[in-house]
Parts: sequence; C-alpha cells; structure tokens
Amino acid sequence: MDRIIFASTPIASREALAKTLSIDKHVLLDFEQNARSYYQFFERPKKHGDGKRSITAPKPALMQIQRRINSRIFSCCKFPRYLHGSIKDIAAPRDFLTNASEHIAADHIITLDIRNFYPSIKREEVFKIFKYLLRFTDEVADSLTSLVTLNGSVPQGAPPSSFIANMVFYDREPKLVEEFVRSGVRYTRLLDDITLSFSNRFSSEKLKKNVIGKVRVMCSEKGFKLHDGKQRIHALAKSPNPAIVTGISIRNGRAGLPPAYRDKTRAKVHHCVQRYAAGQQTSAEYHQLHNSALGDVTLLKRLKYKCAEVYAEDLRSCMPIYSSKKARQLERACEDLAIKMRPNSVAMLTRRFHVLMHCLTILHRTRPHKASTLRKLLRTSYAKATSNG
Repeated sequence: MDRIIFASTPIASREALAKTLSIDKHVLLDFEQNARSYYQFFERPKKHGDGKRSITAPKPALMQIQRRINSRIFSCCKFPRYLHGSIKDIAAPRDFLTNASEHIAADHIITLDIRNFYPSIKREEVFKIFKYLLRFTDEVADSLTSLVTLNGSVPQGAPPSSFIANMVFYDREPKLVEEFVRSGVRYTRLLDDITLSFSNRFSSEKLKKNVIGKVRVMCSEKGFKLHDGKQRIHALAKSPNPAIVTGISIRNGRAGLPPAYRDKTRAKVHHCVQRYAAGQQTSAEYHQLHNSALGDVTLLKRLKYKCAEVYAEDLRSCMPIYSSKKARQLERACEDLAIKMRPNSVAMLTRRFHVLMHCLTILHRTRPHKASTLRKLLRTSYAKATSNG
C-alpha cells in the first residue's frame, strides 16, 4: 500500500459529525467559532540548545474533542510504510528508530528538513485533506478544519497535528515514492524530516541533485520550503563519520546512538543510583530523572547495546516510590475520580483514569494492599460507566 486509505464511511453532515464526536451540534458550532479561546500559549526550554520553544496547546475541553477526532476519525486511516511519524500500527510499529532503520543498508543517505513545518500547513490544505482524502462533505470538512487549526494554520501542540502532518502530501507523495522506487531510491518521512538513500549502483551526483529537486518541488507545491542549512548528504563508504538520521547513527550497516547520547544515559543512571542512596527516591525530581533514564535505556535495549541490561538492572535497584503525603493524595484522587466517573463524563476522564492506574503501580512498591484496593475501585467505576454509556 503506497497511499493513505480511509477505511470508514465518510461523514456527510454536521449533525452526523456531532454524533460521531458525542457532542451537541450547538456545542460543536461554539468550538468552531471560538477556537482561539480554547487554546493556551506558553514557552518551554528547548531540548537541544539555548532559547525557548513556543507551545500552543488546546485547553481540556477542546483537547477532549480533538482526541475524539483522532480516535474516531483519524484512527480509521491506514498509512503507507514510508511514513513513520506518530503512527500507531500494531502490525508494523513506527517511530524515529524504524525510520532510520529503513536506510541502514544504504551507501548514500540524504537527510532533508522542512522549514517551519507546522505553521506552514495552512487551513486550505487541511480542508483538502478532509474533503478529498477522507471524502467528507464541504460542511463537515470546514467544521473539522476549524477544530484542528488555529489562526489559519496547524498548531504544533494539538493532538491531531501529527496526523495532519502525515497526510499533508497525500496527493503528491505516493507518485513521488513510486518514481523513487523505480530509480532505486528509498524514501521515508518522519513528519518534517525526509530521508532518501540508495546504493553505489545507483549513485551519481546527477541523481542526488535530481531527488533533492523533486522533493523540493513537492514541498513547494504545498507551500513548504526545505531548510537548506539542515540538508546533509552522506557518502558512507568515503566518510569516517556516521550518518545521523532522525537522531540515530548509521554506519557499517548498523543503527546506533551517538557516543554523547550513550554517555548521557550512563550519567543519568549513575545519578539515579546516587540519589536513591541519598534518600531522594520520593522527590518529584527523582521520579522525573528515573523515568528519563529508563526511556534512554529502553532505546539502548532496542538497539541491542550490551550495556543496556546492566543499566536496566541498576535502575531496578533504585525504583522511585511515593512519600506518605503523596500516597494520601493519590488515594484521595482515586476516590474522587471514582465518584466523578459517569457515562456522560467517562470520555473526558479516561486519560486521568490511565494516569492514576500508572501511579498505583508505583504505590504498589510500598503499599501493595492499598494499591490493589484502589485499582479495583477505579476499574469497577470505569467498567460501570462504560457499560452504561
């Protein structure tokens, strides 16, 4: 499958859309007409480098609707294998690592980046996705476009944005990928990161310029520009340096991680062991550090690093726990959620339910009986609410 397929019945009216999203038609209209008032704006430090990153996130009420758009509409889409961005696919899981792994056998790798990607996805292009790809009526397409865009473009911090990012080239990408396949070029895209690769058998300076030019044309036709400062062309056989593809190092037919990443992971694990010994295992900072280290170690495991199991054992020896105060707060939060869980509120509270269930896993380390009791309480209230909905 080289194209995005919507495997469901198109929605034909605003009334049908409101029913799909489990809201009243008048409430739907209010969300459409007052979208900006349902967003919050703030800044966070950049993960890499100095400065701050501007975040636009929907408030809880709109967040709930957008998540329903994801789970009840976008989840019906089947995506081709060359797309790897935030796609839940049990049969073929995809993320930044699978994206890079598609190119490990290549002799030449080209990495391209689309400049200002999300702000450049304009309302008109989003409307076309709903109308021509999902084949919804103009009325429904316009309504959904208003729910997932802000000030004429796609906000990066909203739940539907990654789906839209995957779909934005729906009418250009399939033909381009087919052409590349015939030329011996492998193409993948992780949201705004495009990777192309080929073997020495097809290598030539003319081919490199040709494939970059065709990607540039595809982007231009949709109103995007490539970030020339981030363009990289790697001839792996001639260079002692690896190619870095979506954060993954590729060299000698193997995917790995840059030494700096591995060193940082080792340091995180060491700090966890030290802080646990110092009695800091109940602090919020320690929980955050341990979770971060665990995520890094999990990635090392996926890449089959021998040190990963050693690090994992170190982390298992210093698991974070809750203080007595935090345990009492968690107990009250569970009891409060059980009271609020009703058929008309279960959709809005489902995420909170899963968060608390995870927290109970941590509580189980020190108070197994209390954790089991609260887990049973939440499951019972959730099951009752969903069965009566």
